[in-house]
Amino acid sequence: KDPVSPRSAALSGRSLPGFHQHCTWLQQVVTHRYFESFFCVLILTNTVYFGVEVEFMAANRILSTDGAFSVISNTYTLAFVLELVLRVVASGPGAFFCAPEKYWNLFDVVIVGISILEATVLLLGSGSSTQNLGYMRMLRIVRTAR
Repeated sequence: KDPVSPRSAALSGRSLPGFHQHCTWLQQVVTHRYFESFFCVLILTNTVYFGVEVEFMAANRILSTDGAFSVISNTYTLAFVLELVLRVVASGPGAFFCAPEKYWNLFDVVIVGISILEATVLLLGSGSSTQNLGYMRMLRIVRTAR
């Protein structure tokens, strides 16, 4: 039997050998209560961190932070990007955006997208334009309500 290449599998609608088993395993991981609890705690700590960062900026009368604040912020962004990618891969893009929780999933995509945009703008050196984007990060707390 000929091995199935990723390109021919995609064109023919067939799945790669073993891919379904990996997706099933990944679905179990991303829906596990420890995975969900870990990211819930991460969202809450990110919210606390954001408050600390805003307080530091207000106390020092600055519009943006750098150094350790940037590293921490980028680490949170990376973690949330990883979570989103794992969830999309586990369920498949079609199921991810058509599931009963599709609006929460879309909300997650928007919030993570804003975080990526904010990190990119900060890395390019235009920190003052991220003031409004920074407040959008607070919307992450809404995710814990679900």
